[in-house]
Amino acid sequence: MPELVVFAVIGAVAFYQLYVSTILFRAGEYDPQQQWLQVLMVWLLPLIGALGCHLFLRSQRTPSPRQDNRFVPQEPTGGLHGDLD
Repeated sequence: MPELVVFAVIGAVAFYQLYVSTILFRAGEYDPQQQWLQVLMVWLLPLIGALGCHLFLRSQRTPSPRQDNRFVPQEPTGGLHGDLD
């Protein structure tokens, strides 16, 4: 039973590192050399490197504005007086 827990933890850490590596390669904020160095850090420092790079990348990204789902586009009314001319 303890072996199963160890394998599950190792698998979870490896999956998280793969996830962070994918995020880093897809990030447009870094040049290719920077991406490779950060991915190298992720894999050389197993959990600490992945967590550090992931948190740093999240802090650098600006949140995108949320779309207002309640907005309904209206037909043009023609100005203040309603004239379409």
